[in-house]
Amino acid sequence: MIKFLSFLGTNKYEVCNYLYQDQKAENCCYIQEALLKMLIGEDKIPDKVVIFTTSRAFEVNWIKNANEECRMPGLKDTLENLKKDMNGADVKNVMIPDGNDYKELWEIFNIILSEIENGDELVFDITHSYRFLPMMAFLVLNYARMIKNCRVTAVFYGGFEALGTVGQVKQMPLEKRNAPVFELTPFIEVFDWTIGVDRYLNTGDASLINNLTLSGVKAANREILKSAESMKDLKTAALLKELAAKLQTYSDTVFTCRGKKLSKAACNLKGIIEEVAEKSAHDFLKPLASVMQKLYERFGVFGRSEYEDLIEIVKWCRDNKLYQQGLTIMEEGLIGYICDVFGLNKVDLNDRDLASQCVAIKIRNIAEEKWKSPARENRETARRVINSSRLPSSFWNLMYSIQNSRNDINHAGWQKNPRNEAAFKDELDSFITTAERIVSEAPPESVPKEAAMPHKKRRKMLLIFSHEMTQEQEKDAEKDLGVEEFISLPASLQDKWSRIPAEIESLDEYLRNILYWIDENAAAGDYALVEGDFGATYAVVGYCKKKGIIPVYSTTERKVAEEHADGEVRTYRSFRHVRYRVYGG
Repeated sequence: MIKFLSFLGTNKYEVCNYLYQDQKAENCCYIQEALLKMLIGEDKIPDKVVIFTTSRAFEVNWIKNANEECRMPGLKDTLENLKKDMNGADVKNVMIPDGNDYKELWEIFNIILSEIENGDELVFDITHSYRFLPMMAFLVLNYARMIKNCRVTAVFYGGFEALGTVGQVKQMPLEKRNAPVFELTPFIEVFDWTIGVDRYLNTGDASLINNLTLSGVKAANREILKSAESMKDLKTAALLKELAAKLQTYSDTVFTCRGKKLSKAACNLKGIIEEVAEKSAHDFLKPLASVMQKLYERFGVFGRSEYEDLIEIVKWCRDNKLYQQGLTIMEEGLIGYICDVFGLNKVDLNDRDLASQCVAIKIRNIAEEKWKSPARENRETARRVINSSRLPSSFWNLMYSIQNSRNDINHAGWQKNPRNEAAFKDELDSFITTAERIVSEAPPESVPKEAAMPHKKRRKMLLIFSHEMTQEQEKDAEKDLGVEEFISLPASLQDKWSRIPAEIESLDEYLRNILYWIDENAAAGDYALVEGDFGATYAVVGYCKKKGIIPVYSTTERKVAEEHADGEVRTYRSFRHVRYRVYGG
């Protein structure tokens, strides 16, 4: 049922015209009459009209008109005259107290709420809601939406005061008395977005934001043919829909511990939040700017490196009480960290099991004859990991502690001396602090050529530069570096790398897809030939080093020759590849 709810005051209301969008309601003394005429014109006819009045308002403006000069009936008879255009809609007056104390305030709340039934669609006019009533109406609306599953179609306010003082309006001819009608529904949407973002930041639940964006897209689609401005609204709604989708994707990726997708999901989310924040100058999004800032403060930290992203994701799990996911993601992520440091394949289950076993062997000092598979079959590699000093002892202690905590929570405490449920947060806090320090102080480095395991995979070289590879460069890579496969940037990324704009301030967003491509096509121990824009080269080289990918550049020898002919001297320069050099080596 569509219900129109409004408050009636005690003032002497002047006759004027009300304007809303492309509609005009002329010669109206009461805002309620004007709004109902507009709803009729849009074929949004209410099934019921409820007017709330105090005893004073009932006497002076419901039964009769306080402004005797206008010679018009009170609101009761005015609405009765409209009933034929409203298909005989029910018109009802409901008395409310003045609200002079808390008891009366609660009485008003309950009276308004009692007029709302389950599933109602509400149109609320707050033009004459005196003092506390706008706040009361807002609270009732939100309470009714939650408890009675109602939908607020519109909230209106008639801006008579925009014309000037009552004295000034009296001096105007009627055709000049054009007062605007303001729709305040977007302020409820801002409130909903605030609640939605707060719920997401505290629980990871994106359902409310999904509902908001879905309704926004539907509204924009309905308005698409009405004005050029609606195209902006459609793009805005689509942008918010994409934000909601990426919020949900990130949450689902964390909830289900999809390790290989975590960093990418986080960076994708950061990107769309930045895009929405940049568009916040648009009128529709301006009130959301502060709300978007809350999201950006939480997710703007992503995109530095895979393992820094991992720690931020674990922090998000801790903040959202997802302790089981946080422990799982941290342990499995740090197993990948071991693989990167020692040249193992972190997407190979056998290598991951080997890395995990090395933790137990090192911490518990397990004798070699008691090693289990796969350490037993890969003794040389296991010894290299266990005896290496590339990772501090605090790292191995951290891994062992995480394994114990994770086993406890995964086995639902069915073991001797199970932890108290409150212990998991404190332990996760401690693990995060330690992991953060280790990752910042000792990131994975390039694996020495002699320590790598070439039997595991074909050695690759990524070609991240703007020229074609010469035969000399290719042969040298095969001979001296053991490269068996060369992978060029796809055409779209090649063009992006070769045409880096000089005017952009930061390359973080610009290079994102190139970094994703590196993740998908190379692993620790592979090479990357990186040459190009200084800033982009610096960023990519740093990224490769953190991944255990070895970044190199080609050194060249320049030859100059002169030719004398016909009194002219012609100079020829040629460049020949000499060798590859590791960045920082």
